[in-house]
Amino acid sequence: MTTDHRSLCVAQTIPLLLSGLLACTPLPTKLGDDLTGGDSDTAAGTGAESDSGEGLDPDGSEWSFMLPAETWVVSIATMADGGVTAIEHRQEQYEQRVTRYAADGTELWQVDIGSHSIGRLATLPDGALVVGGSVDDGGLRAAVWRLSSAGAVEATHVHPLPGDAQSNAHVQALAVSSDGMAYLVNNYGIEEGTPGSELWWVDLELEPQWSWTGFDGRADQVAVMPAGEIRSMEEGSMPGTRLLRGFTPEGVPAWNEVLPRPTRFANDDPLVYSEYSEELQATRVHGVEGTLALDFVIPSPPSAGGIIVTHRNGLATVGTVDFGHQLSVTQFDAAGVQLRELVRPPLALDLVAPQDLAIAPDGAIYISGFELTEPPGEPHGFLLKLPPPA
Repeated sequence: MTTDHRSLCVAQTIPLLLSGLLACTPLPTKLGDDLTGGDSDTAAGTGAESDSGEGLDPDGSEWSFMLPAETWVVSIATMADGGVTAIEHRQEQYEQRVTRYAADGTELWQVDIGSHSIGRLATLPDGALVVGGSVDDGGLRAAVWRLSSAGAVEATHVHPLPGDAQSNAHVQALAVSSDGMAYLVNNYGIEEGTPGSELWWVDLELEPQWSWTGFDGRADQVAVMPAGEIRSMEEGSMPGTRLLRGFTPEGVPAWNEVLPRPTRFANDDPLVYSEYSEELQATRVHGVEGTLALDFVIPSPPSAGGIIVTHRNGLATVGTVDFGHQLSVTQFDAAGVQLRELVRPPLALDLVAPQDLAIAPDGAIYISGFELTEPPGEPHGFLLKLPPPA
């Protein structure tokens, strides 16, 4: 029996999202959208209650959006002006919409890039954006797009490995530097003997410069160090371990190190990684190379699933408590000093599932993900902004 490649993609991604949700996370939507299926893509941020129970701050320092059913907001990136850009995944149409919001919640632009799989997002030094995902070419092929700061598609790079009706390749992770970007491709169901993951390097015009295809298994994180070296993380050969690899700027494998626990890079800072300890019921934050002195523990609620850590403009974690009925957020400065801790209910539905987190230059926090009714129904994507700590 032939499996439609888009159904395969969705079948692989939804369980990952729902597993985080059932570990305690609810879903989101643009406030003002019709939760029964309406779609007001240009709705302005309105209506989210603040942590004090008051309404939306008059200056727009706190706002939220909820999306229609069968959507989620999978990746966000803060901008230099304090605003945010989000990738909104819409399952029914198998599409990714990239939406740029000002700091006050005003929608500045939106573009459908034609991607068919959950995307990744990064900001270039000049304020342009890079999006990773996939295109439909008889099968899903990994692709990277560069967008101008105004939302115009300036360049596209499609992975050269051709697909067929069974194939499903997509960009799993990407990281940018001042002169180019590294991205990881995960290949599923293409053909026997195809590497499980591939590491590529392209310049800022998205022209390929080199590729390295030595991953037998699943590599899911990549970072570019200040001097241009590449770091990747993948599943270790032993359960519960991660393999950290180092590459030269030219893509030559240099070293590898086994890390003893589930580990991830901070979302937007390759000099920091975090690991969750079941024994400590806490997240430990480590410095890498240039920040080796950074090493502290963040207490985490036992039921919190999918802890997300970021380090640029400080550090924060987001998870859920009360079996996914409340969102738990803790914010720290770059040295690990706690600035605030809060717990808040979902915006509109029963369960909340955070998927990404970012900190603006002024310390405001953006959180994205999806919410669900209980028992789990259709996901509704959300984007929430919390004002800077007092």
